[in-house]
Amino acid sequence: MKKVKQLIIAMIASLLLIANTVPSIVYASEVTKIQQEEKVIEEKLSQPLEISKSELDALIQEKKALYPNLTEQEMREIAYKAMSPYTFRASVWDGQGVTLDEFAWAFDVIVGGLISGYATIGKYVAKHGVAAARAVLSRAAKAAAQRLGVLTGFISGLLGAAFSVINIYYNVGYALAQYVDARDYHPNNGRINAWA
Repeated sequence: MKKVKQLIIAMIASLLLIANTVPSIVYASEVTKIQQEEKVIEEKLSQPLEISKSELDALIQEKKALYPNLTEQEMREIAYKAMSPYTFRASVWDGQGVTLDEFAWAFDVIVGGLISGYATIGKYVAKHGVAAARAVLSRAAKAAAQRLGVLTGFISGLLGAAFSVINIYYNVGYALAQYVDARDYHPNNGRINAWA
């Protein structure tokens, strides 16, 4: 009887030990996976994004209804600027900022370059998980802001918090642009104003 009691106590202690350590191991595994995905993203963003002309044309045709204020030529120019990490839009110094459509379109191009091979963000989420998708979107948003010349400490903070409140399954670029516009130096004016 005494040995059975000791065996039961040992089994309960083992179960408690396993129950306390397994979640930590699983969490560490997920964090490692997200960190590896972020490294891949950083490598992609440090070089010009590779989007073929046919892919860009298809993306323009798909998205032009979402951004009626941009012509196809403007969309193409913004896309080429967004694909290169070496460009900077000097006209933001005129105080006008960037329109919501320009920012959203640049964001869409960068996301398209980062998750190429996945047709939608939803498919990317299914493969890599929501946390990895939010990390990709957050990094893409900062890259878009940087390449359009509106990345400041203030805007960077807004972009970091944005993906906890916006729907990542619909028109993420425009929702993000509206989120930032509602909180920038000149709220709700249809432009992202990084400076007062």
